[in-house]
Amino acid sequence: AFHFYNKLSEIYYSNPPAYSKKFPDVFSNFQQRCINEQQMVNKQAYRMYRSSRKMTSHFLTVTVDGYCQEALDLVEENIDE
Repeated sequence: AFHFYNKLSEIYYSNPPAYSKKFPDVFSNFQQRCINEQQMVNKQAYRMYRSSRKMTSHFLTVTVDGYCQEALDLVEENIDE
């Protein structure tokens, strides 16, 4: 993850005027979706926690891993462009 974000940073800072309109928007939709889904994730985790702590831990791990992978995919797509 560090190398992807570092590469994206290098690309941006190599010519900020050229990328200043694109880069702020790279993650905005993703970030907004994560914010919008946070309450649902919390409610689901709370419901699960009452019956199984192990299942809740697995659910949260898989959910966060999915968000992390999606963020890395966005970075990789933008590096390729």
